[in-house]
Amino acid sequence: MRFAVPLTESAELRPLEPWQAPEFLAHVDKARDALAPNRVEWRCAADNGRSGATAGRLGMVLEGTLRQAFVHHGVHDVQVWAMTRADWERRPWG
Repeated sequence: MRFAVPLTESAELRPLEPWQAPEFLAHVDKARDALAPNRVEWRCAADNGRSGATAGRLGMVLEGTLRQAFVHHGVHDVQVWAMTRADWERRPWG
């Protein structure tokens, strides 16, 4: 099931599939304009290589792994990827 978190009247934050990277970046732009966040995080299962690779292509930095941080059908490690405002402002594709 999908869910959305309203940011403004014209912007919402919702989960995206890895192949929707351009849409994710558009959401980051809207959130940046509406909320002026200093940091955006992407969390994924450590064994989900495709999701981690997508975060890396978006210019995010792997900050670490939260060991045994998610319990659902077993115990799983979670990777934390992030992009700061400074990273966003110096991104080569923007």
